[in-house]
Amino acid sequence: AERWPDEYSLWRRAPHCVQLPGGESLPAVQERAMAALGHIVADHPDQTVALFAHRVVTKMLVLGCLALGADRFTSLRQDNCCLNEIEHSASGYVIVRLNDISHLRGSGLPLLVSDF
Repeated sequence: AERWPDEYSLWRRAPHCVQLPGGESLPAVQERAMAALGHIVADHPDQTVALFAHRVVTKMLVLGCLALGADRFTSLRQDNCCLNEIEHSASGYVIVRLNDISHLRGSGLPLLVSDF
């Protein structure tokens, strides 16, 4: 916020429209993440694979699997350490489980209050 106040202000209003200097835009993150997911699916047919990523990447993957663009970034919440379960079939991706944090409840760990 101090270093790039204009970009930060835009991030708060329309994160899909901003690219911080030296960083990626949300559409670029989505393109890269979905390409990686496509390679993983191709390399591991009919297998279960676990992926671990930061919240922005998981949000962009889920949106991509739902055929939604980066403009829907604020419509999806991803808590810290949440679980998403996505299946792939010939017809595309199916979201089976989304933002599941049931394994954290009662753990004494602080839960996310808001998502960005």
